[in-house]
Amino acid sequence: MDINAIHDYKQIAELSRPLQTSTEAIVGFNNVYRRKDGSTYQAHTVLQKLKRNDKQFYVAIVQDLSEKFQLADQLSLVMEGGYIGYWDRRTDSDLVYFSPRSLEIVGLDPTKNLLKLSEWRERIHPEDRKNLDRVGAEGIKARTTWNVEFRIRHSDGHWVWMAGSARVVEDDVVTGAPLRICGTHIDITARKTADLERENFFNFFRNSQDLMLIGDLEGRLLLINDGATRMLGFSREEFMSTPILEFVHPDDLDSTEVDVNKIVSEGGSYDHVNRYRHKNGGYRWLSWRSHYDKQNKHIFGVARDVTREKEVEDALARQEKMYRSLIEHSEDIISRFNRDLQIVYTNLVANRYTTVHPDMMNGKTMAELPFPPEIPRNITPMVSEVFATGKSRTVTFEAASEIGNVIFHVHAFPEFSDQDEVEFVSTVARDITVMRRAEEEQQKIQNLSSLGILAGGIAHDFNNILTILFGNITFAQTLAENGVDCSETLEKASQALKRATSLSTQLLTFAKGGDPVRTDVSLKELLKELVAYDLSGSNVNAVFDIADDLWMADVDMSLISQVFSNLAINADQAMPMGGSIYLSARNIQIDDYDDYQMLLPGKYLEFVFRDEGTGIPASIREKVFDPYFTTKENGNGLGLATVYSIIKKHGGNILVESEVNVGTRFTFYLPASDILPKEKEPSMQKETLAHPGTGRILVMDDEPMILELVEKLLRSRGYDVVGCEDGREAITLYRESMAKGVTFDVVIMDLTIPGGMGGGEAIDALLDFDPQVKAVVSSGYASNDILSNYRDYGFVDYLPKPFTMDGLMAVVQRHCASV
Repeated sequence: MDINAIHDYKQIAELSRPLQTSTEAIVGFNNVYRRKDGSTYQAHTVLQKLKRNDKQFYVAIVQDLSEKFQLADQLSLVMEGGYIGYWDRRTDSDLVYFSPRSLEIVGLDPTKNLLKLSEWRERIHPEDRKNLDRVGAEGIKARTTWNVEFRIRHSDGHWVWMAGSARVVEDDVVTGAPLRICGTHIDITARKTADLERENFFNFFRNSQDLMLIGDLEGRLLLINDGATRMLGFSREEFMSTPILEFVHPDDLDSTEVDVNKIVSEGGSYDHVNRYRHKNGGYRWLSWRSHYDKQNKHIFGVARDVTREKEVEDALARQEKMYRSLIEHSEDIISRFNRDLQIVYTNLVANRYTTVHPDMMNGKTMAELPFPPEIPRNITPMVSEVFATGKSRTVTFEAASEIGNVIFHVHAFPEFSDQDEVEFVSTVARDITVMRRAEEEQQKIQNLSSLGILAGGIAHDFNNILTILFGNITFAQTLAENGVDCSETLEKASQALKRATSLSTQLLTFAKGGDPVRTDVSLKELLKELVAYDLSGSNVNAVFDIADDLWMADVDMSLISQVFSNLAINADQAMPMGGSIYLSARNIQIDDYDDYQMLLPGKYLEFVFRDEGTGIPASIREKVFDPYFTTKENGNGLGLATVYSIIKKHGGNILVESEVNVGTRFTFYLPASDILPKEKEPSMQKETLAHPGTGRILVMDDEPMILELVEKLLRSRGYDVVGCEDGREAITLYRESMAKGVTFDVVIMDLTIPGGMGGGEAIDALLDFDPQVKAVVSSGYASNDILSNYRDYGFVDYLPKPFTMDGLMAVVQRHCASV
């Protein structure tokens, strides 16, 4: 009968291989055998090959393992019930049996009990594998139970802590080598985690820089860390022997007790701040986070020293209160805008000017509020520009308000975020109405003072001129009555008249309304010619540095000639012992408004006149451009005033720098023209006496003596002249002449007629019925821009008063058809 119940001949053949190659060998294996009654049992079989007397035979020893396996099964049930896993390994096999519980611990299929040893070892944490091998080797060698804790990887990737126990349970009966090792596994992850958390907590508790304590409901300390000593200076023993509330500031005691009672009654965590006594006698501000453990009736507290933060916070609060007080009591309207141009803050002073309360402005744009249109029209674009450019802006405007018209000066500036972007724009609007009115009054006073000086200077100069004029005319009359030649005396009277003409011309250049008559002029040769003429006979030398590509200028050539001459004469007079005057001219482009140059963006010519003269003291430097202010013995104080007025009226600017006994430097700017320079430079040629001519001239002037003089002058040169004193009369005469078929070649009309129609009005009527009329406007003073823009009003030329006979004839000859 085959007693081998389960045939595994391949395994048996493999195990029996040593018996084929060795004369004496022992092999062992487990198998299942059948009893006579048909039942089976597990057994361990040992086969040994022997040779005696040249005969080979086998000895088999069979050990019944039924009882042992029964006990193992019972033990397995116990371990499974206690959540203990176990394993069983034979050293002669690479397979290890694991109980379902062992496999569940690491997330493996509990029904697949056999695993390769290498597969299990790969799951063990690398840091623990070496220690596990060492402890196991020592236990096997000593044949004692060994215990070890290690980490093994769960199937989902996390680490599981295991406590393992193992020992050798069976040795080979022949060799004595360990044949079977068994062990148990317990999942200790929860305990390990708790231990680790507990260890970390106490390490944190001991080493924390914050104050940490555990106390009971009676106020006794159960535990306190070293952070308390570092923070408050008391030793651990002093803390543990003193009720905790005795360290609290008396003023904070009641609030602290209320907070503690709230924590105990409501549970959970709670935050509070109070002051604790320091060993040095002072107090420290502590910020607490407390928790009540209802189960153990313990209060856990963590405190951080916030004394410095509290001091800074109090200082900031005081500072904020101060700034808020300053803002709220400021006389200026202070507002803040967000990027949507909505108002987010305005102080209370705004109520002085509007009925809208500042609180009602929040969240609205200026256009959404009932403000006068001047306010959003000026402020909103300015705020938008500050948001766009990040640069401050200023605007001044007048607007209606609850207290009447107000002049506001508004400054807007950006507020940047941490990302360096404009987050808000603030505006400060100041009511400068009173200040502006005061400035205007002060300006009136100064103007009256200047006017007094000017009037006195004019009276002095004209009285001198009139004295010369009347004296020479009277003397000439006497000589004529006696039949004596009086031409020399009349020449002196004529020179006095020229002085009077020059004086009136200079006065007009800085009088209001005397606008320049601009043309495109090349000043390069004109500057050299005039300066050379004015310095002729002087011991002062002129040094020129003029750019070859100097632009054309958009100026009145006659007025600019005065500028060049006056500055050259001023430099000459500043160097009585001789010297050099250095003159330069260059092109410049102004891109942005400059507070120093005070020029609008555009193209300019820059001129510099520098002398080596006596210089101007700093105390009077600001007065050098005032009319009739002079430090020269023979000066009248009109030269530099004229220069200043001419340059300003051209849209330029002049600057002065000076040092006593070193010299003076005048730098001035004139607007450039877009016209390219001409090949031949214009120059100031002296007027030549007009040749006689023929033609019909209509003259209108309200001054009878001027009208009579012009008629005589023109008739003396061969012209047919008709005179009248009013524009209406001139229109009638012109219309009647045209009806007869006889036209006037030239019409000369005074610009303004007090109480009547001047040339400015008459020209429109003349142009209506004769678009080809050649009208010349004449005036000694204009309050409008007709003289400077005469062509725009229909005139063909202009004749400024006072004029000479040569000047009159030159104008007439330019336009008289008979010439």
